[in-house]
Amino acid sequence: MKHLRTRSEHGVHRSKLTDQKQFRKGHGLGDALLETVRLMHATLPKLQAGSVKNYWTFKRQFKEFYLDSTVSDTHKLNRLFTSCSEEVQEMIELCMALPANRGLEVALKILDERFGDERMYMNQAREAVMRGPKIWANYTNNKRYSNATCRTNTSAMDGPMDGEKEQTHSAYQGSAQFFDK
Repeated sequence: MKHLRTRSEHGVHRSKLTDQKQFRKGHGLGDALLETVRLMHATLPKLQAGSVKNYWTFKRQFKEFYLDSTVSDTHKLNRLFTSCSEEVQEMIELCMALPANRGLEVALKILDERFGDERMYMNQAREAVMRGPKIWANYTNNKRYSNATCRTNTSAMDGPMDGEKEQTHSAYQGSAQFFDK
């Protein structure tokens, strides 16, 4: 009679097997632990008011670290709020009183409407390329990085808008040729 189990023992045994299978598949405690460790070490830039460029960096990192994770909406909303400057927190503080899933949705919408203007970001990126860096007596080629970064960010957002690709491309080529000398 040792081989017979009671229903409760059978249920416990079955749940242990299920947990072990999920762990082997990578869907169990291992993934949760890895995600927790990853989130503990995640650092987000502080979202400052008036910074369109900073917003896009912040948004990408917040999505990667938190929105695409399995942590609760309460934790996501709290992390969003604490990663903002006081001025930005004032814009979304009422979202903290809403249920977490709705508060997160509304807060992200507010931030996107306020800072997520792709056209403004593209204009600022083009202006930075056209202005070029300041050059001083002890100039080194370190400024080539900022133009390359600007070009990468612009192309990551599908390039300039409204058919201005040629203008930006020629401005970039001109500044790149200057720095290659």
